Amino acid sequence: MRKANHPEDPVSRILDLSRRVSVFSPAMKPFVRFAPGKPGYEFCRRHLWDFDDRLQKMLLARLRLVASPERIARACARQWKQNSLPLLRAERGRLENGITDVNEPPYAMTRRDILQEHFGRDSRVLYVGCGTGRDCLAWAREGLRVVGIDTDLSLVKLARNWNDRLRFPAVFAGMDMTELGFRPGAFDGVLLEIYGGLPDARRAGALRRELARVLRPGGIGLVVAERKMYPCWWFLMGTSWPDSMVAWLRGQVSLDFRFEGRDACEERLQYGLFSRCHTVESLSAELSRTFEILYCRYQNDPRYVLAAVRKREVTRGGEAGEEHAASEAAPPDLSGMEDAMENTEALCVELERHAEEVASFFEDGGRGSNCLNELKQSADAVLPYLGQLLGQGSTGDAQSLTIEDGVLSPRPGKGGHGHALAG
Repeated sequence: MRKANHPEDPVSRILDLSRRVSVFSPAMKPFVRFAPGKPGYEFCRRHLWDFDDRLQKMLLARLRLVASPERIARACARQWKQNSLPLLRAERGRLENGITDVNEPPYAMTRRDILQEHFGRDSRVLYVGCGTGRDCLAWAREGLRVVGIDTDLSLVKLARNWNDRLRFPAVFAGMDMTELGFRPGAFDGVLLEIYGGLPDARRAGALRRELARVLRPGGIGLVVAERKMYPCWWFLMGTSWPDSMVAWLRGQVSLDFRFEGRDACEERLQYGLFSRCHTVESLSAELSRTFEILYCRYQNDPRYVLAAVRKREVTRGGEAGEEHAASEAAPPDLSGMEDAMENTEALCVELERHAEEVASFFEDGGRGSNCLNELKQSADAVLPYLGQLLGQGSTGDAQSLTIEDGVLSPRPGKGGHGHALAG
């Protein structure tokens, strides 16, 4: 097995493992999902279907043992800059090649239509978390006066360079969204695409109050949050995998729609970033501390829930009191932490190895219809790690799973770890 290098800082190490789980899990999920429906498959479906989501929650629990919410927030901001490097390079390449067109995705068009219905074409809009500025520039092309902000100064610079060629009514600035450098009532509308990204409740409250402050009376805010029922958005990230492999995996994404289960408000890591998934009820409840809720709806795109809010004429008192620090707790017990990290590291190495084998299969002309049968032995090496990691903390003898003749069946695992796969 390859020995992977990992950051020495435990916070950076956990976030890096989270990123690797996000990147390399998709190539494994069909093998877990489509084991034939024979005796033994029920265990696989019940315990391993959402293995990547469960691993991310485990990593978040470990992260909270070693870092405060404030430190987690800072570390996630650094991780976002690392994650965005491929996007930054790709967009720089487009500009260097003279490609400056702006393609507005359907979700951005829908949100722009909402704002323009209220304020018309010449309204002033703040876009929080603008990234490379693509959506902002598309909105500015359609007549909105857009201010885009982001904490990643490299992305902000790219957005400015892009608009230097287009000359649309848009400006971009590097700024902390909890400390907006604008006068009160400066904007007709606000869009926040990344609500739920702050693990510190006090900063989340400060964010809501800042958004309300910069909205003019009668202004409209659009707040977008992730939704629990759609845990997988890996395909939005850049990848070097063959197009045929990406198309095959993208076709599996709909199977992550867990509509037979109850939606929930949950916290996890994804790509090394903290994320709080919301329901209509939970998002409405949080935003109502600061805003009047016009409506809160699930979107046609099942990744998202969107709320339209209006600035209150009189702000409720007591919100700051609701956002309080956690009480002092006893020092955490970190015994076994290193073993857990090493096991997760080993799993990530195996997931990466398996993803590379799937990529090679498609590069050689293979098809998705044959991939599951041809590479089931490759998947077989990953399942024991999943069984051990996802079963820690339960009772019973340690077991893991193997694929034998297309059927998942238990086999002895490493001693000392009980796990849920024993039933």
